[in-house]
Amino acid sequence: MFRLLTAALLLLAACRPDVPPVTPPPAARILNFWQPVSAVLAGEPHIWRFAAQEGDAVRLRALGDDVMLALFSGAGELLGQGKQIETALPADALYTVQVSGSGPYELSLSYTDRPDPAAVTPSPLPEVVGVPTPTPPYYAALGDVIGALMSGEIRTGAFAGAGERHVYTFAGRAGQYASIAMRRISGTVDPVLTLYGPDGAALATDDNSGGDRAAFLRNIRLPDDGTYSIQAGGDDFIGGYELSLLVGAAAFPVTATVIVHPTPTPILDILTPAFAAPADGRLADHIPALGSLPRPGDVARYAIEAAAGAVISLGVRPAAGSALVPRLELYNPLGEQAATASGAAAGSAGEALIPALNVPEAGVYLAYVTAEDGTTGEFIIAYGEGPTREDVRRGRIEPDQPVNAGLSLRAARDLWSLFLRAGDEINAAARPVNAGIELSLELVAPDGSPVAQGSRAAGGDTVIAAARAPVTGLYFLRVAASGSRAEYSLVWRAIRLSPTPTPQLRIVPALLVDDFAPRDTYLFYPFQGQAGEQIEVRVAAQPGSELDPVAALVAPDGTLLLEVDDFEGDLNPYFIVTLPADGTYRVRINGYLSAGIFELAVSRLVL
Repeated sequence: MFRLLTAALLLLAACRPDVPPVTPPPAARILNFWQPVSAVLAGEPHIWRFAAQEGDAVRLRALGDDVMLALFSGAGELLGQGKQIETALPADALYTVQVSGSGPYELSLSYTDRPDPAAVTPSPLPEVVGVPTPTPPYYAALGDVIGALMSGEIRTGAFAGAGERHVYTFAGRAGQYASIAMRRISGTVDPVLTLYGPDGAALATDDNSGGDRAAFLRNIRLPDDGTYSIQAGGDDFIGGYELSLLVGAAAFPVTATVIVHPTPTPILDILTPAFAAPADGRLADHIPALGSLPRPGDVARYAIEAAAGAVISLGVRPAAGSALVPRLELYNPLGEQAATASGAAAGSAGEALIPALNVPEAGVYLAYVTAEDGTTGEFIIAYGEGPTREDVRRGRIEPDQPVNAGLSLRAARDLWSLFLRAGDEINAAARPVNAGIELSLELVAPDGSPVAQGSRAAGGDTVIAAARAPVTGLYFLRVAASGSRAEYSLVWRAIRLSPTPTPQLRIVPALLVDDFAPRDTYLFYPFQGQAGEQIEVRVAAQPGSELDPVAALVAPDGTLLLEVDDFEGDLNPYFIVTLPADGTYRVRINGYLSAGIFELAVSRLVL
């Protein structure tokens, strides 16, 4: 069973001045800049404190399924809250961070206007044969620095004690490809490789994908100019190893392996997340955001950019289990009230909705969310260009298999996904259940561009005839209604398939590790990905292990894209995804109320 991310990615709220400050509990731990910490919430909120100066531009970020941050000044004033907080601090003071919720989390504190000291590019290090050099401060957490490594060079080394790690550096340029291999030559060493960028961030790691327990990082695309660091470890075993490096302007040839296991798994669509984290409070077209009004009198503000003469729709509804009755006010760029709506109005079903509003002025419109009758709670806000405000993802629809569904939200549209190859031609039809309802139907390409628009036919059907797929990928049938809600049936049929034979999928290993997952702990494994790549992720608890593994995929910007637990009756998670952007992704592994040994395999799928 797949569990896609349905939790919040950001809470943005601003308090009215007359709300008294909230004083956090006094017990606290110290939080340092650039040093992420991990902990587990199991009751009372956690309190962290850090010292900062007036004007410091800081960022606080929490990664966890059910955690929320609140930042307080030295005087106890609430400065911000959410999963990520960015703000300029008002005074020289000791600041307090409150982490509330439950379960494991990771918390980080950084400046937004200056680099991490660990990201300072080190001077070339002299090579010392046989004896590690003293570790510079910025490599203190990585291990003993051995020296610089040149492309095409093969080096040997040895680990004399458990936990020993060696660090090698090399100069790289943005856009180059690096391949790094490490194999055992003596003893019981189990090679483990991690590549770090010039900014000190882990780019990729591997344990066993080189075969015979060798580690191999294949064709890692370097993101920046600077000095890169290779951390070589023996997984707490001793013995000798061999390390090699190749750096080139183009990717090095690799041998892909034909997939021998069945892959009936649906390709998961993560082109956009279920919820977006609004940058600077700006809403994205048809992508909902989660917010909160935790106290009576709170106000949340969002921004919408609109062109003159555009039609926009905007709505706020209470989140599941929330008692909030929302009120929505929209102001134009001149500061004048353009529209209002209330979830307390008759027939509103608890939603505050402004549908199909024509906006005469171009610029930034501000939406303010408040609560009726002193209610509080979480809410979902969404805006869209046109008569709908929000996309509701309904999953895969197979050919010649009609589905019956309903548009349960006012001014929303349903998205059904289907996989097409370049040259495929299809028909599709949507039929309303009730008379008087007009449905719109669109076929949308993988990049979001429209391919075909449905037209009205006899009997009230909306039909797409002979639509041709321009590229291979995951398409969408998008259904909306002229009325507030509607029930409908939807079906599609392939009328001409591309004559190109379907080649067998092959895999190129990107990451293969075996590890132990402690109870109530998140483990993260980075790998490099590019937009449009298809990635297969498999997690398997080892025989005899009590682990019930859960796998999640974290995007380069820290967004939790999806989370998968069981698959087709098996406790081991498995999924295939198409990556939405270039960058360093992380697979997050934890045990569901359990601990144990597991193997993680991340592979690139190629034709």
